[in-house]
Amino acid sequence: MKKLFVPYLLRDNCILQRNQTIKFWGYAPMDSPVSLRYEEVQLETYSNHEDGYFEFAIPPHKAGGPVTIEIFTPEERVQFQNVLFGDVYLLAGQSNMQLWMGRLKEKYADELATADNSQIRFFMVPEKYQFHEKATELTGGAWQAAVGENLVNLSGIGYFFAKREFAKAKVPIGLVQTAIGGTPIRAWLSEDTLNLMGELPFDFAGISEKILQSRVAENENYQKQFALMADATDMGYREYWQRPASERTQWHKVQLDERWALEDRLPGIVWLKKRVRVPDKLVGKAGWLKLGTFMDADETYIDGKLIGQTEYQYPPRNYAIQKVKKEFEITIRLHIFGHAGGPRQGKKHVLTIGNVDFNLDEEGAWYFRRGCFLPIKRESIFPQYLPSGLFNGMIYPIRNTVFNGILWYQGESDTKNPTNYGKAFVKLIQEWRRLFNAPQLPFLFVQLPNCGVEQNCWPTLRNEQMDGLLLDNTAMIITLGLGEDNDLHPLNKHQIANKLVAARMAMVKYRNGYANGPVATKAFIADGSIVVRFNLFDANKLVLKVGTFELDNRTEVIKLGSFFARRNVLKIALPKSITIHHGASIRYAWDNTPSIFINNDLGKPAAPFELPISKFENMDQIFSELY
Repeated sequence: MKKLFVPYLLRDNCILQRNQTIKFWGYAPMDSPVSLRYEEVQLETYSNHEDGYFEFAIPPHKAGGPVTIEIFTPEERVQFQNVLFGDVYLLAGQSNMQLWMGRLKEKYADELATADNSQIRFFMVPEKYQFHEKATELTGGAWQAAVGENLVNLSGIGYFFAKREFAKAKVPIGLVQTAIGGTPIRAWLSEDTLNLMGELPFDFAGISEKILQSRVAENENYQKQFALMADATDMGYREYWQRPASERTQWHKVQLDERWALEDRLPGIVWLKKRVRVPDKLVGKAGWLKLGTFMDADETYIDGKLIGQTEYQYPPRNYAIQKVKKEFEITIRLHIFGHAGGPRQGKKHVLTIGNVDFNLDEEGAWYFRRGCFLPIKRESIFPQYLPSGLFNGMIYPIRNTVFNGILWYQGESDTKNPTNYGKAFVKLIQEWRRLFNAPQLPFLFVQLPNCGVEQNCWPTLRNEQMDGLLLDNTAMIITLGLGEDNDLHPLNKHQIANKLVAARMAMVKYRNGYANGPVATKAFIADGSIVVRFNLFDANKLVLKVGTFELDNRTEVIKLGSFFARRNVLKIALPKSITIHHGASIRYAWDNTPSIFINNDLGKPAAPFELPISKFENMDQIFSELY
């Protein structure tokens, strides 16, 4: 190291964890004396003779600031200004943690317009993956205040969490954001840990950057050739169907808010059209076309002019119109890449002009025409989704950072194959705590909410997530009822953040694991009933509504709808005709979008569960089986 280098996380405007010893590190010319100075404190050390690494232990500092930290060697001096001491949190997981305030601007417009608290700051860890070798330091990044336009890129959950925490603690709040959309849990674990778990592909050791780039280039070429083939095959593209249509004899009527016929949803390209008329008083004003979400990609036109396009299924289609005409035609060219494409059910399709909304689905039918059928398109390759890559590139480089807690929202990408997720999750919590040298570091996680978009194993994944509660100083946020059945990315991030704040406070009392609703802990047979015990935490009793449980009795699944509860004990009546087989289990809320009928007396829903049914609850029962 020829010049003085201090990691990006420790530079201007950073927030350091209050009331704890802080490691402040960097690199200087080898065997060089290095000094650190702030306020009345001055520390001395030497850089080592191998790579010039140095570190200081900054004594615990109360919340406050700003301070200026100065690092200097005999040859060089650098200053880092506006440094604060407060509480620092790591934001981790995938897209629902990553979902940025700019994406939420319609729901939280006032927040974006009024955010002015410069004591809430965030650092976006640059997205980076690498394999077989850990990155020593981050390649970039800067601390930003969560104000004005800066707020657009910050996690919505992170911002609302920080805002609530600041209101309670009145100390600076720092957020270090690592969440990356679409990432499975194994991308965030080290290769060594995954190898010990037997969770690596057998040929993973042979992966190299050269092989990866070759695969990526091959896939990119495939995607390009597929797009060219689609354009060449699509009759609508060749004949310019985006232009206003004078006749629609070859088009048939459809509704975007209803399930389409199977033939209309098959892979290929379909076209949609609709004529729109607006009142004279709104002509010439700016507007927004809000079309919900589609499977999969779209190009949207007004009178033949492209106004917006989206390349994949999840983002909402909100397209700006500079000047609304008296009458115009909307045309959507919709690419369906796999089975069952088309519009998401339950989404509104709206033209907004000022504060006036026109529900386009109530203004008559849309017109549909098939441009072409196509084979199912292969998915794109994302190397960052591979095991260990993001741990090496994004988590390991921040290992010296002191955090007040970790917020984790992830799991959607693992619902296709939830096997061993719980074991991997426990290992992740343990590994990250070791990495940050904080064995009791609070770890708060969001259990997946209701969602009808992905027909995968969401109930199983939710059950696997509960393994996180096996570790001390963990908290799980139960979110059934807070999701959107027709959207993978619910917008209600404010409520999620509030629940995380409340859980963080409750963890002080419940060191052995906390959930913000009832958690079933055991199921057994007693007096001809299936008895389920719950941990209620701060609540007093269970509150039940009408519903049905599922008894998986190995050879059949039986619905059971007669039950009652007393305090934390639930009894489910078992018909005399049913014999419980070995390996049977009882399930609650076992669906992607389940019915919720167990709450506590505080109105908070119980976590979904699948529990094995034990035949023994007390010693008398055990002894009776021995004779």
